[in-house]
Amino acid sequence: MKHAITILAFFLIAIRPVGAQVETEIESKRVFDLSVIQVFPDSFPIIQVVFQARDSTGIPLWDIEVEDLTVSENGDSCQIIDLVNISQSEIIDIALVFDHSGSMGYPYVPDSMHDHNWTPREIDSLWQLPLPIEHAKNGVRAFISSSELQSDSILIAGFSSYTDSIIGPTQDTTMLASKVNSMYANFGTAFYDALIHTMTHLAKKSGQKSAIVALTDGLDNESKNTVSDVIEKSADMQIPIYIIGLGNVWDSTLTMIADSANGLYYKTDDPEKLQEIYLNISRQLKSVYALDYQSNIAGFAGSEHSITFGFTNDTLLFSNPDIRLTLPDEVLTYIHKQEEERIEAERNQNLVIGGIGAGILAIGLTTFLLYRRKKTRVFKIAKVYPNPFQNELNIVVESNLVSEKINVQVVDFKGNIVFQGASATKEVRYDLSHLSKGIYVIQAIAIDGMKDTRKVVRR
Repeated sequence: MKHAITILAFFLIAIRPVGAQVETEIESKRVFDLSVIQVFPDSFPIIQVVFQARDSTGIPLWDIEVEDLTVSENGDSCQIIDLVNISQSEIIDIALVFDHSGSMGYPYVPDSMHDHNWTPREIDSLWQLPLPIEHAKNGVRAFISSSELQSDSILIAGFSSYTDSIIGPTQDTTMLASKVNSMYANFGTAFYDALIHTMTHLAKKSGQKSAIVALTDGLDNESKNTVSDVIEKSADMQIPIYIIGLGNVWDSTLTMIADSANGLYYKTDDPEKLQEIYLNISRQLKSVYALDYQSNIAGFAGSEHSITFGFTNDTLLFSNPDIRLTLPDEVLTYIHKQEEERIEAERNQNLVIGGIGAGILAIGLTTFLLYRRKKTRVFKIAKVYPNPFQNELNIVVESNLVSEKINVQVVDFKGNIVFQGASATKEVRYDLSHLSKGIYVIQAIAIDGMKDTRKVVRR
């Protein structure tokens, strides 16, 4: 059976609600929006669904287990085989674009208080409160130390009228925190220039997935680049941009950038919410799941089917639980062949038990069926380990031929064959240390054309 090669081209793209502006009243919700990234039926009867789910505030469904979910197919309950957070193994360069323009150094005053007749005592009290830049620093420091991002690299790009020298990408949290602590509020706001400069810096590290988390508290009044320049460059580089707008900003412009760059826009008028927002984004980046379930589709089935997701906890539900499953031609051929063999087996059984006078025929037919069963071709990848692996990967192939040549291919998520090897043994170890970190498909091919695949992760 032909197997799909691409599991997840870029898990950060196309997984958010369209036009999403995320408010910051972050609280637990009962209803989740299901965003299905891809369905893989090519290992039938095991079907894999790659998905993300968020509540109405943008909080992702997090820390779920196999027993928390249900799956049904055309109304019939299916067994869930496995549930894996695949984004935890994805290595990302995360750029934190940090606004330290002059307005970040003034006390925050709500819009409702702008016309207030301030007394000297009130003004003094206002200056005693933490400034917006201090709240922002707390949020960035919490993001840097987030447990969800331990395997990723982070860079810091501060900006005001110009973009500071960039630190990173690095996993040195002490260096990153030192950079954040050194920032102070001054000058104007060149937000678009900072985004362009950061994307250019990320482009120098080819092959690594990237994301930008950008904070701004005012209107852009210094940039040479435009909104269109930012959108065009993010599309060319496929870098999602998550934007936090604090206070008096152009919501429509920031929403347009985030939507066009396949990110999310967070709006808040409260600097104290910044740390909460930063931690929420860190979870957004690490909340993509792959669910494997056992399909019940059989007989002379058509290509279109319905899959329904649900929770075992009846206080939770999906707002859009139904998705469509389209079976490829090779899967349909396999299912139909299984049904034809089942019908043939029933017909043969009826012949065998058709009467005492056919006793000799029954014995001969039974012997023939047993012989055929013993001769049934077996070829499959029985085991790959360790998975995830770092440098070496062991592959164990199960085959009922005494001797045969086995060809092994390693395919990346773009469909490129990045390694080929051959072996006359059924267990072999390959050195794959030259491969980049990521998800791959191992394909074993027998001399008669039979093949089997397994998905693996290189850390």
